Amino acid sequence: MINSIIFFLLSFYFQGVPENDHQKYFEAYEYINECANLKELDKKVCKTERHFPVNVINEIYPLSLLIFNNEIIEEHLYTDKSKYKKINDFMVGYDQESDFEPYVDKELSKLFSNNEKSQLYVAFSKLKNNMLFAEVAYNVQSLEDVKSIKEITSFNSSLAFLFIFDENDKIKKVCTNKNQYN
Repeated sequence: MINSIIFFLLSFYFQGVPENDHQKYFEAYEYINECANLKELDKKVCKTERHFPVNVINEIYPLSLLIFNNEIIEEHLYTDKSKYKKINDFMVGYDQESDFEPYVDKELSKLFSNNEKSQLYVAFSKLKNNMLFAEVAYNVQSLEDVKSIKEITSFNSSLAFLFIFDENDKIKKVCTNKNQYN
């Protein structure tokens, strides 16, 4: 009996994104595909339609809190100060707790439309506490097959998104932060 419970829990854990969460990823993807929502990354992004739809990096990725500014972290993520007294300690702890090996969710990737003409790519994190991180960057190095957001953020800028969902799995709030990587 215990073995069957453990097997069930492990199979659930390793199967990827739960089916009911796919809608949240799709909502975030649709939001990112509105050119007006990417103007902070590039003011000229709406001048050509070739960048839409945005390509999706096929791995669910452990995006760090470091992609957000302190204001976003303090207002939306660092809400329980009982465990971590300092924001820096919280950031380190959050990233350690949210670290995992990137993985491909084949069902999730069916929701997205990749575009050979686009140089824009988005990476998504796991959903946690009804929140989803995403990071969008240009593939300025012209890599043929982008496998990781890290491949295209070196010496580049990106736009980080924090999606907060309501109890109906709809986007309640979106916070953005532009990053410059050197």
